[in-house]
Amino acid sequence: MKTYDGMPVTGTAADLHAAYAQGMLTPCDAVELCLLAAHATQSVFTCITADRAREEARQSTARWRAGRTLGPLDGVPVTWKDLFDVRGTPTTAASALLMQAPPEVAPEFWSA
Repeated sequence: MKTYDGMPVTGTAADLHAAYAQGMLTPCDAVELCLLAAHATQSVFTCITADRAREEARQSTARWRAGRTLGPLDGVPVTWKDLFDVRGTPTTAASALLMQAPPEVAPEFWSA
């Protein structure tokens, strides 16, 4: 796993899980590192949900500290392609015509 200032920057979900379990890193740390990388390559993303990511990371960090994680992917930052309607984010399917069209209705199972 590559590090930045001693913090993991790249690796697998299993690497993050191990770092969380050992107390070497928290989901909050991981999200901040991912947001730094995302902002450095912003032209890659149509939308960055930093506030949502930070809030979900805070909740995950609390679960890790309490020993009640949701499973091995709890606290692992993710990105998604804008082909899927996700509440509060634009779904453009890489089309400039859809750039300003937020999803009308996102199915409940995409609200996670």
